[in-house]
Amino acid sequence: MEHSDEPIAAARAEIRRASDRTDGETREQLLSLDEGLMELGGGDKVESDGPPKEDRVEQVEETLVGLANELDDDHWIQDRLETARDYLDQYRQERGVPTDEGR
Repeated sequence: MEHSDEPIAAARAEIRRASDRTDGETREQLLSLDEGLMELGGGDKVESDGPPKEDRVEQVEETLVGLANELDDDHWIQDRLETARDYLDQYRQERGVPTDEGR
């Protein structure tokens, strides 16, 4: 089965949409997540000495959940972050990356 990076691209788009409506530290965190996803999606900024992809996916997901919880007063941004996380779940499933339920 061929895997695509479309879920990563879609998650990045959702994160960028959310970052457009934030500022300060939250915006910087979202842009950092976008950069991390660029690495997962085979972008130019791949660190070969970084953590395994499974760990990176998990780190990004954990940060998305934390940010969504912090921004509970902005439902539009929460929806964008939850949608990004759904795309990451799709990415994990396509590649057989274990999820919390599968560990």
